[in-house]
Amino acid sequence: MRVQAFDGFWQIGLVARHFLVNVYLVEGDDSLTLVDTGYGLAAAGIFDQAKRLGKPINRIALTHGHRDHAGGVDKMKAARPGLELVCSERD
Repeated sequence: MRVQAFDGFWQIGLVARHFLVNVYLVEGDDSLTLVDTGYGLAAAGIFDQAKRLGKPINRIALTHGHRDHAGGVDKMKAARPGLELVCSERD
């Protein structure tokens, strides 16, 4: 996992077989929003990164429903049942 910090958000690069999947943590006042989840295997590492940042992930925003973007939703919601999930109606 590769993490790059920007002003108010972090890009997390996850290696998935033959390509890189990026997810993002976006800082809010008291929590983080995760944009896309990557695959389920990345859930623990993403939660660990949020812990290092000192804020909980309270919502997931999906850009679309492909498995490399939304594949970790079930695992993350199982670990944190109160997570809000935001996505387009179509997805």
